[in-house]
Amino acid sequence: MFQKRLTMGVDIVVVSVSKHLAGHNDVVAGAVISSKDVMKKIFDKEYTLLGASMSPHDATLVRGLIQV
Repeated sequence: MFQKRLTMGVDIVVVSVSKHLAGHNDVVAGAVISSKDVMKKIFDKEYTLLGASMSPHDATLVRGLIQV
């Protein structure tokens, strides 16, 4: 549970925000975490083509996010 997967050599970590951060069955969301270089490649190709983003209302329902 408290493993730091990126420091263990994993390139991309996918987290279920619905289960771990929201937990109230009112949001369907996920998070992709990686290094800056990998995220740049994902943003330039997949994100701009698929446009997967959360609505502002759904973002307010996620109760476990802390801005760093």
